Amino acid sequence: MLPLAELLLGIQIHSTKKLTMKLQTTLEREPDFIREVKTPTGDRFILHLEFQRDDEAYMVYRMKEYEAILSRKFRIPIKQFVVYLGQRTSKMPSQLREEEVFTGFELLNISSIDVEKLLAKEVPEAIILAILADYEPTQSREILKRILTRLKRLSQSETQLRKYLLHLQQLSRLRNLVEQTAKSIQDMPITYDINKDFLYNKGIEEGEIRGEERAKRAQQNLDITQGMENGLNIELIAKLAGLTLEEVETRIMELWISR
Repeated sequence: MLPLAELLLGIQIHSTKKLTMKLQTTLEREPDFIREVKTPTGDRFILHLEFQRDDEAYMVYRMKEYEAILSRKFRIPIKQFVVYLGQRTSKMPSQLREEEVFTGFELLNISSIDVEKLLAKEVPEAIILAILADYEPTQSREILKRILTRLKRLSQSETQLRKYLLHLQQLSRLRNLVEQTAKSIQDMPITYDINKDFLYNKGIEEGEIRGEERAKRAQQNLDITQGMENGLNIELIAKLAGLTLEEVETRIMELWISR
């Protein structure tokens, strides 16, 4: 996603930090006082009151949370008040900073992006998205051919290429191009010059080669599993995994027994 954020959204990224938290989808909040109000002029709004004993520094964020939940449920204007019950004058912030105010989001339509813009990129993830970009339906075969050519050139290994082809196959469902994509991949000679692989150029040792073989087998099993889950026929699965039909059938049986 980070390369796409830079390429498609124009976001300049210096560094990132992965956030592992999960957003709660079952959040429950019980407002102190909430009523739907109708004024003499016919206007309707939600009146929301919170009674606060403590001078809570982050109260504004809790009210923001309430506002989001109420807006989604009722879809009418909301007026919120916090009644502070403490003896001294409250110093809690009651307004969000300008950059914290939600005013909407930017909408990016992949189908409106010029396909040539994506095909010209040097990032495989962006090139894969070209299948969803702006081009005439009659161009789909040619676009697929160009995508496959670019992916093959940019892939650093057969394993990486197979991963990109699986992603392409999955995205093709969004444009009803599953059969055409499968045919294009089947017609594509998936060959890779091992002398160009950076692992071999670096001169890996025998133990690393064994590790690579285990990783390759694990990737092949993943290709087979994902191919089956996505409804691919066994011939295409064999093509993507770099195995014969007999080898794929044997692996499927092994995976089934291991479960």
